[in-house]
Amino acid sequence: MNLDNRGVGSHRKPRDKESNEDGELAICLALVAILTAALPHRADLELPTSIDWPSLLAIAQKTKTFGLLRKGLQNLHVTPSGSAAAYLKSSQEEILRLNLANIARAVRIVRTLEEAGVGALVLKGPLRSEEVYGMSDMRSASDIDILVRQSEYRHSIAALRELGYSCLVMMEDRWWHDFLGESPFVNFSSPGPSIDLHNQLQQPGGPYPSNVEDFFNASQLRSVGRQNVAILSCEHALILTAISFCKAVRSGDPWLSYAHELRYCLLTPGGIELQQLRACAKSQGVLRLFDHFENWTTALFDKDNSYPSSEPESKYGDLVLSSCGFKRLPPFGRTKAMWRWSDGEGVSRMKTFVKIFTRDFRSKLAFRKSSQPAIISNRDKQICW
Repeated sequence: MNLDNRGVGSHRKPRDKESNEDGELAICLALVAILTAALPHRADLELPTSIDWPSLLAIAQKTKTFGLLRKGLQNLHVTPSGSAAAYLKSSQEEILRLNLANIARAVRIVRTLEEAGVGALVLKGPLRSEEVYGMSDMRSASDIDILVRQSEYRHSIAALRELGYSCLVMMEDRWWHDFLGESPFVNFSSPGPSIDLHNQLQQPGGPYPSNVEDFFNASQLRSVGRQNVAILSCEHALILTAISFCKAVRSGDPWLSYAHELRYCLLTPGGIELQQLRACAKSQGVLRLFDHFENWTTALFDKDNSYPSSEPESKYGDLVLSSCGFKRLPPFGRTKAMWRWSDGEGVSRMKTFVKIFTRDFRSKLAFRKSSQPAIISNRDKQICW
């Protein structure tokens, strides 16, 4: 397979929209094939004889699946030629370095919060990736997500400040603290990943878990060196992945990495069963959302599984483009998605839909008054809270 002389990560733009979409589809199809080969017992695939490796690597970075390429390519017995192979190797090493630093800082944050009397869970990130794939360099993470109870949220903010972190949004900002249920923190004196402190697990415009306390009660301890860190159970981690899928679909962002995580967990021998996940989703009021997530995931990684023609992504090519962030919902698609994801039957489902719709509307009003975080110079650090 030949690599042309364009730089890695560059993306040639075809002259017209149709040829551009065709080119993107060909690259996305190749990427999905490689990731399918990275799934348990799915190495019986073939790639196209010619691949635009620089563009494929660029899309893999965009979809946050770059670290998964190595395993799929190994199973396919394919080695990218020229600079692409060297770039892949060096990037994989960089992912490992950053993830180890991410884990070390997450452990320190959790220890600080626990010493302040706050129970904290580490969400997503390298610890979750290692639990799913068994390695620390399979997915990169640019920040650290920590979940605390709403009753301990303000106390947690104070503890992070004591550790030298600054909050990038005002304490009175309802859009961040109440609707997104989180706030971003950085430590200007110690470069490294930022901290996203969560007090809830929800995104405006979609359903969300009805009982966050269950996430704490079912959490598991993960040993990291001499420190034990609390992380989500497998069931609740995948429910959170479904929430991330919901956010991505609404925004037209890539959801390929979320689908791969779900499919990998379901195909792992002795792993979690689909019925367990559906029961957990039902208990949290997000069953319709989870079923949508699972249906699209299965359709994406199993072309033999037919997809109903009434779905927005009825064509496999459209589904692939959507998974890579190249296909947005059609007009009124967000409202239709809200209804599709609303749990319940009859009047109960209508109440759920109205609740989601109203919250999304109120969120948009709050957003207009939001203090969006920005890159802050040393001279302006005093504006942080």
